[in-house]
Amino acid sequence: MPILYLDESGDHNLQKINSEYPLFVLGGVVIEERYANTIARQALGNLKNRIFGRLNFPMHTSDITRNRGPFERLKDPVIRSAFYENLNHIMSELDYQVITCVIEKKRLLAQYGVTARDPYHYCLEVLIERFVMEMDSRRQVGRIVAEARRSQLDDALRSHWVDIRQNGTSDLEADRIGRRIQSLEIRPKHDIAAGLELADLVVTPIGRHILGKRDREDWEIVSRKMLGNTVDRGLIVLPRR
Repeated sequence: MPILYLDESGDHNLQKINSEYPLFVLGGVVIEERYANTIARQALGNLKNRIFGRLNFPMHTSDITRNRGPFERLKDPVIRSAFYENLNHIMSELDYQVITCVIEKKRLLAQYGVTARDPYHYCLEVLIERFVMEMDSRRQVGRIVAEARRSQLDDALRSHWVDIRQNGTSDLEADRIGRRIQSLEIRPKHDIAAGLELADLVVTPIGRHILGKRDREDWEIVSRKMLGNTVDRGLIVLPRR
């Protein structure tokens, strides 16, 4: 069964916007469940074991970037170079597709003001629509697995999912969503699901790209993995320009 694994970059706060990262990115990878739990899990596990000598931790971009926790060894530039070389190879070779929605928060407020909704909810609806259309094309039923956040936010996500299942989105009716998406599950990062790890790894290079920062090899890899092999289908920026 195909699963859309979701992770985020940036925060959903519209009251206080970080001028250095005024975005909210919700992105994910569409990957077959069995493949994620075998081939992808083994590839990422082999890399962790080879570089760090252990397996019991998730790939987490913010920790990787800051050499925190299990990634402290990356302070050594030789080890860091080897890690990224191997990680980029894995990200390039694994079989998955990327769907991402980016909210430019200042533009959202300029357009909607106090009526603007939670950026996570805007993004989720867009990603559900793209995922349903992909499942239509495959004639398959899929699931969504989102990374857990704080309990209050997780409860809000569950409530929003129930609303979508009952009422649909602005572009898709509820019946069509129900036929193609079996469930939405929330799982903590420490579960070490390969699909969630991949989702974590793809959202940051997308955010950097939208901000106009220098693209790195990880963006080139992610852009080639976009749904339908096109950035236009796999990357949605809101509000639309």
